[in-house]
Amino acid sequence: MKLWGGAAARALVSGVLIGVLIYVAIRADVWQQLKQASLPWVGGGAALLAAGWLVNSARWGLLLLAAGVAENPAILVSLYFIGMFFSQILPTGAGGDAVRMWAITRRHGKPAAAIVATFQERLVGMGMSCLLGMCVGFAYLDRLPRNWRWLPAFQAAMVIVVSIGMYPRAPLSLARRTWRALAAALSMDGLGNTTIARKLAGAFAHVENLPPLKVAQLLPILAVGLVGILFSIAEWWALGRAEGVQLSYTIYCMVVPLVWIISMLPSLGGVGVREGGFVLLMQLFGVPKQQSLAVAALFLIVQTIMSAIGGLLLLAAIWTGRWKGRTQSE
Repeated sequence: MKLWGGAAARALVSGVLIGVLIYVAIRADVWQQLKQASLPWVGGGAALLAAGWLVNSARWGLLLLAAGVAENPAILVSLYFIGMFFSQILPTGAGGDAVRMWAITRRHGKPAAAIVATFQERLVGMGMSCLLGMCVGFAYLDRLPRNWRWLPAFQAAMVIVVSIGMYPRAPLSLARRTWRALAAALSMDGLGNTTIARKLAGAFAHVENLPPLKVAQLLPILAVGLVGILFSIAEWWALGRAEGVQLSYTIYCMVVPLVWIISMLPSLGGVGVREGGFVLLMQLFGVPKQQSLAVAALFLIVQTIMSAIGGLLLLAAIWTGRWKGRTQSE
């Protein structure tokens, strides 16, 4: 019941925001703006999006390898595109991550490694994008309105949070000790003996027992992560050029990471909040609403089309029987 309630709340948020954006689009005649889009730039944006996903699958593969799971790069690319397909159709942006975790667990029988590596893959992307946005934000600090100059500091805080999350052993150990202390203080020791508590403790133990990332492993992961982020930001820049937005690529390096953070707010896969956040942030640099809304609409269209490739790969895997059964076990 709670799951359906959460989905309904996200749908409501997205629905309201989409309604507002449609109203703004009609008032600003965004359809005319969309019809003027340069198709070569749109095609370039789609190619950059695909390149970013390819690089991100390599980043995921490096993290899986560090967690003790060696997977064929072609399989990882296929699973990454399939994950993006599910992220597009499920009522949460993390739905694709869950599918990728399940697929790797099914193939290798190592759920802790699959969960941690996939979670870390997300964290690397967020951390590197925030780090890039922070650096650009401080460089353009004088161009930001005074009441927006907290943005680079916010991104710096996000980098710190992500860095902690990359090494889950410490926060999990702290959480376990805190739980024990709280249970003892409130005389709830019996809770630790419930079936759910034992299963959670076992899952956390597997996560804590994973080897931490070494510097020699982390550096190439961060390098690959940065390349993937640069490709993904370049897609927004290319779509902006398609709509006649002449801002430099560096401006997008500050705006797009913030849009990604905003899109994590409760919604249906970020739809509505992502577009609204992009329009709001682009106004700081003098971009008219109709242009920025057209760029955001183009992004949604391109992402939907590209994620459909994941749907085709899923159908092919089901048709050939590769989507069934476990191929390896511990």
